[in-house]
Amino acid sequence: MALEPWRQLLQSSSPLHEVLRAWPLQGGVSATVTAVELRSSTGHLQTVVVRQYGQIDRTRNPHIARDEFRLLKILQSAGLYVPGPVAFDDTARVVPGPVLITTFVEGTTEIERSALPQAVVGLAAFLLQLHQHVDRTLVTTFLPRKVTLSPWPDSPDDTLSETTIRRVLDRHWPPPLNELCMVHGDVWPGNLLWQGDRLAAVIDWEDAGISDPLLDVSNARLELLFAFGKEAMEGFTEAYRAHSQCDFSALPLWDLYAALRPAGRLHTWGLEPEAEQRMRARHRWFVEQALGDAR
Repeated sequence: MALEPWRQLLQSSSPLHEVLRAWPLQGGVSATVTAVELRSSTGHLQTVVVRQYGQIDRTRNPHIARDEFRLLKILQSAGLYVPGPVAFDDTARVVPGPVLITTFVEGTTEIERSALPQAVVGLAAFLLQLHQHVDRTLVTTFLPRKVTLSPWPDSPDDTLSETTIRRVLDRHWPPPLNELCMVHGDVWPGNLLWQGDRLAAVIDWEDAGISDPLLDVSNARLELLFAFGKEAMEGFTEAYRAHSQCDFSALPLWDLYAALRPAGRLHTWGLEPEAEQRMRARHRWFVEQALGDAR
């Protein structure tokens, strides 16, 4: 991989460092993610992560790199496990579009089955800290409020029960809200870095906003069900509920809200046929449970 663009990009944030190498990181869905290794004048090696946002995110928020940089500073100050913000560039002078530079966190998105019970407790603890201890007034000026339903599509994805879900939500939305807080907005295994059963960092905060904490809870429930099954989903939910002051009566509605996320998109995720079939079956079960409690 050519190094000159990274030298230019990092000149302002790390002027005394030599760029040694750069390599793409796997897992970027909405962005291109590159690791860049630096060496200081004293020989110290450091790796940073360069995130180049995709067109959808750039269109939605032209200041996305600046906003995520500000957000990571707030989260880091609150003691949350997130990558450290290093710099951002929204001039597009070196590479197209806005760019965020963060510290590199050692970890993997893979986790052993034996580590799941403790891991989901750690995820619940992280979200409780985010929801209860980050002052939302610090972020209301640059994060969106996320409590509205997306508009009906021209062709609902009824392979994932979209028409049924939307009809129920249209009757009951918005639900009674808990105290609004900051939410991550996209809690799924690809955004969680683990060291054994310990959560090392939660990454990719471009979907963060202000909402009911159950938005994150329901999204995590569905994603844990997709990836690991009912036991992991239920273990996470119990761990979160045990230390939360939330009213959970509207959880079925937020579950349905979360179930809309893959509608019209699941077939584009590049899944193996067997994996897609399993996710569709789990989604169907998840929706049926929520519908039974919401009606």
